[in-house]
Amino acid sequence: MAGAQKFILYGPCAVSIADWAANGAGTPFVDVGYTAGPVVITFKPTDYDVKVQQIPGILDKFVVDSECSAKFTMAELSIPNLRRAFRQPAANQTGTGDNLTLYVGVPDSQKLTIKLVGVGAGTTKVQTITLNRCIVTEPGAWDLDKEKPGQLETTVAVLYDESMTGTPPVGNDKYFKIVNT
Repeated sequence: MAGAQKFILYGPCAVSIADWAANGAGTPFVDVGYTAGPVVITFKPTDYDVKVQQIPGILDKFVVDSECSAKFTMAELSIPNLRRAFRQPAANQTGTGDNLTLYVGVPDSQKLTIKLVGVGAGTTKVQTITLNRCIVTEPGAWDLDKEKPGQLETTVAVLYDESMTGTPPVGNDKYFKIVNT
């Protein structure tokens, strides 16, 4: 099989978010900027190994659990972006235009839908990854350095979204979907 350069993704991903709603009907996506460095998506199924004492080895495997997460570094640290990363309610952000204040207190359980868009090498082809139902689990380190722009590491748990429905394969994207265009 020949390689396809258009599927080698480079550089920052554009990140957009929306408030989560059932069956992907969330609020409109809001562009929150670019990533600095890689986006790492981890999908980890956990299998149960079927074994018996009379036979050495594993006879079969069944999925009993799965976990999904994504980790990326936010390059654009606006107050609205920080509010979402720190899981603060909208009421904790005040002001208008560029004159904003964020009051960081007890985090809430904001569920988000996250869209990541990366461009292929030497092409206009893009890959869009939509993480259906997420919650920020770790805002991570907020890097403020005089030598480089500020950045914020962000880890999200991608939650199982039982509301995704439709005739298969539509509705099978309980965690995420990947679209090449």
